[in-house]
Amino acid sequence: MASSGAHVRQSLIEATPVVLSGLRLPGGEIEQRAWSAVDGTTGLPVLVADFHNATKIPVAVAIALSGSSNASAVIDVVDGVVVVNGDGVALFSRQPSRYGIAAGERSAQEVTVAGDAVPEFPQGGVSSTSGSVTVGFVFPLPHTATLRVVLPLRSVSGPSDLARIDVSTLPPHDRVVAGWKAQLARAPRFDFPERQIETEEAIDAARSHLLVHAANDDPLRWPGIPVDGVERSELVLALDEQGLSAEAERLLLAATDLQDADGSLGDSRLDATASWVVSVERHVALTGNTAFAEALVERVASAVHWLSKRQRGSRLRPARSFFGAGEGPDWLSGEDQRAYDARWAARAYRSAVLLLDAVGQSDAAQAVRLHLALLTEEMARRSIAAYGPGDGARLADATGQLRRDLLEGEPLWTWSSATDAH
Repeated sequence: MASSGAHVRQSLIEATPVVLSGLRLPGGEIEQRAWSAVDGTTGLPVLVADFHNATKIPVAVAIALSGSSNASAVIDVVDGVVVVNGDGVALFSRQPSRYGIAAGERSAQEVTVAGDAVPEFPQGGVSSTSGSVTVGFVFPLPHTATLRVVLPLRSVSGPSDLARIDVSTLPPHDRVVAGWKAQLARAPRFDFPERQIETEEAIDAARSHLLVHAANDDPLRWPGIPVDGVERSELVLALDEQGLSAEAERLLLAATDLQDADGSLGDSRLDATASWVVSVERHVALTGNTAFAEALVERVASAVHWLSKRQRGSRLRPARSFFGAGEGPDWLSGEDQRAYDARWAARAYRSAVLLLDAVGQSDAAQAVRLHLALLTEEMARRSIAAYGPGDGARLADATGQLRRDLLEGEPLWTWSSATDAH
């Protein structure tokens, strides 16, 4: 269903990742509820979309599915499962009444609205020599009737796994909402002086999105997009600050699989390693889990050692040796990247000192203090400000930025991002 337009409304149900969309028609709405679930029989993660006719009249719903853009794209229906190039892509709770096939210049919508949809799906599937094919699957939807569409959230070879799913036994949306509310009950509650309801909804929705991310099979990718080290650490910090420490700990442990023998966190940027050290210390400080700190103390020490090797500047060496060429974010210049790396290293040193002291490693903590003192002195000598990108300080206009974010995030509390802006 379209996400925008004068006749469409969208919202999250109780600030959970269950999306309600409504398309206004004479006499009511066509309602779509969409959520994710795991099928109990196959273990397959799926997206479930229910289309409910809440109008007073019978209507028809067309679900359009397209093949890939290459010339070999083939759409077929096998055992009730829609198959694209051999992969199962969709399952319906009932059989379509007609098929609007678009393999030429006309769209599936034009074919269907013109009355040219066919009652039988062609044997052997449909394809197009032009490299694009779309099929509109048309379903009559009487008053109060519901159509369920199930889409796999990972690649499914052939139709067999999807065909085994009983769509009627998938968790209903109200049970999914209740499950999310139970998860969010672990988080703290806040009182806000203004826009109370909207702010609470935004925070709960952001928490839900963070939990979706952390529950992914590979939490270091979102989805299929590599998440850089700083984003990973920011995710951990946000989870911990919102009381979702179990998921934060899972992410911290997952990141250790990326740690190389030299102590770095498998990323070309220094902030990936430095931010991991910071997030470990904050997790321990907020949870009081000293056993977790003791389990990771050697890895933290190794990361700090790698950072100290990157801090190569001295009075006896040329300026270009200070943190190498600088490998910070590309929106900073070379000199600013070096300053950014220096600030992140200082943050990591301070965090490591706190962590090492907490587990009784006083000698190691003192060694890190010396690294921090040398770095602070070198930054002053090079006129690098202690405050700036990478310092971790709160925004000067944090409240104003929050207001702007709230306005931009409504009504689904989502923000544009290559990975996860929450």
